Formats: sequence, structure tokens, C-alpha cells
Amino acid sequence: MYLEIEDRYYFIHGWLNFINDNHLKMGHFLVFWLLSPSIFQVWIYAPNGCLTNPTTTCSGGSKNENILKKPFIKEEEASDDDSMESDKKSLKRVITKNYIHKMLMTKSFLQDVGMNGCRRLRLKNVDGKVWEVKVKRYGRKVAPYMSTGWIKFRKENKIEVGDLCEFSHVKANLLRVHIFKKGKQVNKNR
Repeated sequence: MYLEIEDRYYFIHGWLNFINDNHLKMGHFLVFWLLSPSIFQVWIYAPNGCLTNPTTTCSGGSKNENILKKPFIKEEEASDDDSMESDKKSLKRVITKNYIHKMLMTKSFLQDVGMNGCRRLRLKNVDGKVWEVKVKRYGRKVAPYMSTGWIKFRKENKIEVGDLCEFSHVKANLLRVHIFKKGKQVNKNR
């Protein structure tokens, strides 16, 4: 339930339960989408910028429906050790002129590795150096892409048109990037 006072809306019943059930803390960012007069869809963004799913959702009215969901992200230890690799999914891109200023990702890759809602990624080269890049999206149907930070990563790793980049998920929002220079033979089974 919510209350409207001077064109502002206030939740009056169940708000504290929602906060506790979803472990909300200072720094979380919430987006509410009004589906009907008593039902909201809520997107919860963690302080790291990654989207999380609500633990419970309730619809207003006489009946409350509790839907338990698995969390979209989980807390990880701070170590960036590659031995913690959680899966072998990867995304390969041959660098074209279109990828000089931004790197197009696929929604399916980000979903498969649990990073679909991330606004920031970390890219780790084979030497262990890490760069942070922003992920942007325009609309629901457009594929996400790396923007701010990608150019710096590309230049510092001397990535040129014709090179192949393989992005492999390590954990959380960390991707390891293998760079195969143009003209060098690449093992197709990688």
C-alpha cells in the first residue's frame, strides 16, 4: 500500500519487511515500475552497480503473494585469483573498426555468466593487470556494450583491428581477456 501526499508517493504497509527481506542497505538504488494501482515491479541495484533480484515480491490488496527467488548475484571474497573460475563460458570478438571506441557484448553471454545487470565490469589481461569499464545499454532490445574504460584497455594492451579478443568469466564482474594478434594461429578449441 502507498499513500499520495502533494504528488509524492509513500509506502505505508510492508516497507520495513521489504527492506529486511531484501537486505537493503545504504547505497542500494531501487527503480519502481507501477504495473497496476497496487503492484510494483522493483529493480534493485547493489552499491557495485549490479542488478539484483528482489528476494520477495508482494502484491497489494487482500491477498499477499510471496515469491521466493534465488539472488541474481552472490557475495564473493575479494580475491581475484583465477583459480576461482566458475565456468568456461566465453565471448570471442574479432576487432573491427566498430570496436575501436566500444566493445559490443551479447545479452546471452552476460546472462549465462550472471552479469546481465552489471553496469561495471573489470577486465583482466594475461599479465594480471585489471581495468574497470562501464557497460551501457540503450533500450531493452539493444545489446549491451563496454564504453568508458574500453579505449584505455584496448590501447594499453595494443589491441588493433583484426586481433581476436576472448572474454572469459572468472567470477563476479571480472572477465579475463586473452588477446590473439592478427595473423597468429588461434586454437579453435579454446
